[in-house]
This record gives sequence, structure tokens and C-alpha cells, in this order.
Amino acid sequence: MLPEEERLIVDVLRQLVKENLPTYCKEKISTTFLLYGKKSICIIWPSTVPRGGIKSGVLFGFWLW
Repeated sequence: MLPEEERLIVDVLRQLVKENLPTYCKEKISTTFLLYGKKSICIIWPSTVPRGGIKSGVLFGFWLW
């Protein structure tokens, strides 16, 4: 369970990404909250999830390929 502040940030980021992805992209929710088409597109990783390398907030990043 995420703290309320992190959950709100994750929810807003997920919604923004989902609204702007092409329809063929699918969401895979795991510990890392990956969003992908045929390849990984971005990551949304709350700091309370272990092994993220961040101490507070939410990591939001994109892969360049």
C-alpha cells in the first residue's frame, strides 16, 4: 500500500501517460509500474517500493530507443 501522497502522484502520472499513448500500447502493472507498447516506454516508481534508488517522491522516467 502506497502512502496517500505517492498514490496521488502515481495516479496522476498514470492517467496522463495512458491518455496520451496510442491505443495499441498496454499497461503492465508490477512493482515498477511499467507502461509499454512493444517495448518499455516509461516507468513510474514510488520511493516506498524497494530497489528504486530514490529516497522520496516518485521516479518518472522514459526509455529512449
